[in-house]
Amino acid sequence: MEKALGVVLTTGGLMVVVSGGAATAESSHAPHTGTSAALRQQPITMSDLTPGFTLAGSPNQVVFREGAVTLTVRTPDPDGYSVSVRADSAAMRPARGGNPDRIPVDRLAVRKTGTATFQPLSSSSAVTVHAQDTRSAPRGDNLSTDYRVSIPFVRSDTYRVILTYTATTR
Repeated sequence: MEKALGVVLTTGGLMVVVSGGAATAESSHAPHTGTSAALRQQPITMSDLTPGFTLAGSPNQVVFREGAVTLTVRTPDPDGYSVSVRADSAAMRPARGGNPDRIPVDRLAVRKTGTATFQPLSSSSAVTVHAQDTRSAPRGDNLSTDYRVSIPFVRSDTYRVILTYTATTR
């Protein structure tokens, strides 16, 4: 299951806004080994994804928001699941035409709420923000991620990038 979010960063008052996306796909397990292979599909759902968040700051400032994105993951799969996030481009682009500045997406970092280490986002590989070896709670597991951005010396503007959250069974 994937859901995409739009992230907007505004400098001069830097702002990151996440806005909703569409859900796709269902995850599955690989076939069992033996004389006959059976494909066992376990449904997984991701819901209640935060419709938006904002970070505001000035160039050369580090801005942080705890619990910026929340979501609920539900699966009966006894082997558990993981949740990851990936940026759709290598840089956040300005909204204003004529502004040549870009903010590298690796200046935007994510962590699971309650953990210590932020991981920089990437457009080439997903960052795992949650993994567990058991099924979710019957009504789903509520998850939360924090975001931090290190704003470079750029023009005041609104900068955008799309993030994709993915939940997969294990």
